[in-house]
Amino acid sequence: MTSLLYFDIFCPMSMQEAEGAIPVPIGDPVITYNGKIIQVVEQRMLIGSTETVYERARRSPGTRLLIISPNHNILLTREYRDEIGRWDYRLPGGKVFDSLEEYSEAVRNGVDLLDKSKQAARKEAQEEVACAPSSPSSLSLSNRFTGGLMGGLMVRVL
Repeated sequence: MTSLLYFDIFCPMSMQEAEGAIPVPIGDPVITYNGKIIQVVEQRMLIGSTETVYERARRSPGTRLLIISPNHNILLTREYRDEIGRWDYRLPGGKVFDSLEEYSEAVRNGVDLLDKSKQAARKEAQEEVACAPSSPSSLSLSNRFTGGLMGGLMVRVL
């Protein structure tokens, strides 16, 4: 996987207007924000005869662990999330790289992203739920399109 993680934030167009039209980029993308973990990129697009701007957030990949207990329950973590102002339940997981720059450098240098993802999954399993998967055969990589996310990594611990 050599592309960064993208997800759409904004597209001011109705479904009727967009039906059957394929978005075509106009010009080069413009980075409007560059942080440690994410970049925000604007891309002018032509959809049919309508010009619009897509805003996308790029970030490095992360892991999510699906941990199934011996009695077939799925393990979730509970943590307070300041961004939503309340407690949240989610699959355990975390970052594969500590920064977007570190991820971009790894891609440029041909680092094995599957291996890095497995390492991160082991680390997160140990840190978040005190679980230690013993062998790489218990880990697998999924590159799925879900909820607008493209190129996300999910590591399962069975």
